[in-house]
Amino acid sequence: MNFTVRRAQLEDLASLRDLRIQALTESPTAFSSTVDIELARAPETWRRWLTNGATFLLTAEGRDSGIAAGLPDKDDPSIVYLVSMWVHPSLRGSGAAEHLVAAVKEWAVRFGASQVRLLCVRDNIRAGRFYERVGFRSTGKNIVRERDGAIELELACQVERRARRGALIIVCGLPGSGKTTHARQLESARSAVRLCPDEWMQELAISVWDETARARVEALQWKLAQRLLTRGMTVVLEWGTWARQERETLRAGAQALGASAELHYLAAPVDMLFDRLQHRGAERPAIQRKALEEWAAAFEVPDEEERALFDQVVAPEA
Repeated sequence: MNFTVRRAQLEDLASLRDLRIQALTESPTAFSSTVDIELARAPETWRRWLTNGATFLLTAEGRDSGIAAGLPDKDDPSIVYLVSMWVHPSLRGSGAAEHLVAAVKEWAVRFGASQVRLLCVRDNIRAGRFYERVGFRSTGKNIVRERDGAIELELACQVERRARRGALIIVCGLPGSGKTTHARQLESARSAVRLCPDEWMQELAISVWDETARARVEALQWKLAQRLLTRGMTVVLEWGTWARQERETLRAGAQALGASAELHYLAAPVDMLFDRLQHRGAERPAIQRKALEEWAAAFEVPDEEERALFDQVVAPEA
């Protein structure tokens, strides 16, 4: 039998949802979620399957019949979790599951991870044997599943780690959206180099409103970022990047160097942005509401087509 595996895109949302419901209906004890929970999900939560890691769909004989996803660990980028793994019962033992696991492993390597982990219900002997056959071994950690008390075993598989892959993280948003707070958290959690034009300009006693100087500073920071990326380092660009073309130039430039590119988009209503700016009072002169409204109108929000070009997209809630 011939199988094809593809990374899910926006047009696959209906199929993704259908496969997830099939999986929970056919194997309800294998997952932490339930059919009722999934049926109640809002449409936007299904779209997160396309941005929080990578989701893969397997097609056999022209029909979507399997699903698996890779989800990066929140604190350790060297670890990716294999989640939501399921193939139609008619395909079990046919090699279909191996294709899905291989797709997640390959994506994990491209992401820069060195280990793939998963949780397998202890009583699911067949699944446990399958994962052992494809290279997974127990970490010795067991978890009691909250919804039903089932014991889940943590399994892990080392993947061939290439030379450390650089990662560019573009922190995108308007003033007051929380870019600096988020970027500093990434700087610490990812051992990254954070580049913020405002900070450089302030250190050099240059007005942050001097657009000509800002362009020179950003050009210098991008040169530095590219050198760091080629050395396998993680770089956080805290530029705002309001225009899609600007983000596209950075993304394409990073990926051309063999680095991954992540988009972290922070959004909030204008009222909330303005309240935050007034509260912090850091800008001199202060940002006026009219200017903020004009900026919000000019800001090019990343759409699904653009998001799909990035290796990962994160959109923290305001």
